[in-house]
Amino acid sequence: DGCGRVRGRRRRQDSYVPVPAARACAAVTYMKPLLKVRTVTLGLSLLPNQPDAWDLELARAAAFVSSARRRLEDAGYEVQTTRISSQSFESWVDVSDATAALEAFRRLDATLLRLGVGLFNAGPATSPEGLALVPQIVALGPRIS
Repeated sequence: DGCGRVRGRRRRQDSYVPVPAARACAAVTYMKPLLKVRTVTLGLSLLPNQPDAWDLELARAAAFVSSARRRLEDAGYEVQTTRISSQSFESWVDVSDATAALEAFRRLDATLLRLGVGLFNAGPATSPEGLALVPQIVALGPRIS
């Protein structure tokens, strides 16, 4: 359509097939993403019953996955989500006290929200006490699984 642009037929949402230009102009081509990265995941080991340390580790982890996402996108990859994943929550939260454990997860969820972390995997439940907490932990919000 004007010098410097070539209209293309749309094949997919993210790619264009150039149509030959009728005049001698510089052609602009649109690159489709190299591939879609489903999830960038960072594994994290949290210390037992130390919520202040969790906040610091989560802030570092959030900065890392955010930077990784930007670098991948700058290189032409599409990144769908980022996630932080920890070892079994039973190793860093005392599940024998359900009320205290849920309060720890509420604080964790608030930290995740503040840091802009969309997905946090709290690791598996490995005991009956931990398994009993899972529905209540998941009910806290969409960030923790």
